[in-house]
Amino acid sequence: MSSTKPTTASISDLAPFVAAVLKDKTVTDLTRENEELRQREEERLLVEITGRGGTPVHYQASLKDGHPHPWLSDRWIVNFEQKEENENGEDVDLPLSVVGNLEVRLGGIVVSDMRDLSNDIEDDGCTFSDHEEDSQIDLADYINDGFSVRFNQTPLHLIINGVEFNKEKIGSLLSIVERMRNSTTNHTN
Repeated sequence: MSSTKPTTASISDLAPFVAAVLKDKTVTDLTRENEELRQREEERLLVEITGRGGTPVHYQASLKDGHPHPWLSDRWIVNFEQKEENENGEDVDLPLSVVGNLEVRLGGIVVSDMRDLSNDIEDDGCTFSDHEEDSQIDLADYINDGFSVRFNQTPLHLIINGVEFNKEKIGSLLSIVERMRNSTTNHTN
């Protein structure tokens, strides 16, 4: 019975190949981990207007797509893309009667609900905000056609153009936005 022993030369010849395979797996694992971390950051920056409990999602945008308020340096505005219908062909305008059931979410966390908006409506009828002293985030949302549920017996609809945040209250998230913007700029140069 003849047995062949691997020679030292043949084992050392395999070492670079084994190292390359291990390196590829490490690089693949690190790439996957970086993608998971990037996805988590994206989720933290998600701004949504939803129904109670987070569903349905009526409007969605990212803090990174926001911009400073043109006149108020302490404000950050996130605008929502306006669509006439969703992917199912259904009208996306919200009946004004549902306003009390809406929630504003940042990173999946409810930062304001709209149950008590009738107390905060301004005289011009087109701006409302949540100014509670203990509120995590100060919000101002814009609606069309005032706060009347019906006009000549026709139900009115709510269109939310955007959300306005107090920069001081979302400073840590804005630093993520800045870092992401710098990262994107560095990769394109």
